[in-house]
Amino acid sequence: MGRARRAGSSHNDVVSAKPWPRLINDREWIDKAGVRWHMRGRELNPKEVRRLLRRLTCACCMSTAPDPTEVSETERQALLDRVEQFFAGEAPPMCDFRVAEFRDSNRRVLLAIEEGC
Repeated sequence: MGRARRAGSSHNDVVSAKPWPRLINDREWIDKAGVRWHMRGRELNPKEVRRLLRRLTCACCMSTAPDPTEVSETERQALLDRVEQFFAGEAPPMCDFRVAEFRDSNRRVLLAIEEGC
C-alpha cells in the first residue's frame, strides 16, 4: 500500500493512502457486499459498450475514485453521452475511458468503467 505525507507533517507523521482500484488491470474486483467479479474477455469496443449500457439488467459501476460507485438508471444516459463523446473523438484533452464486462459466480453482468481526465 502506498504512503503519503500530510502537508506540514514530519517524516514520522505518515498516513496511509488508499490505492485506487484498477478493476480492468486487475481483471477482478470484490464489491462492498463481498461479491467477487471477474473480467470477461478483453476491453470492450464502442458497439459493445452501447449495447450493455442500454441493458437495464446490467449493473454499471464507475471507477473514478478510491471506491467504485454504481451508476443509477437515471445517471446512465449522461454517462452514455460522455462515452459517446469520447468515442467520437470530442472528449476533453487527456480524457480516457476504459470499459470491460465483468461477471460474478451467478452470471450477473457488471459493466466496469474507468474514467481518467
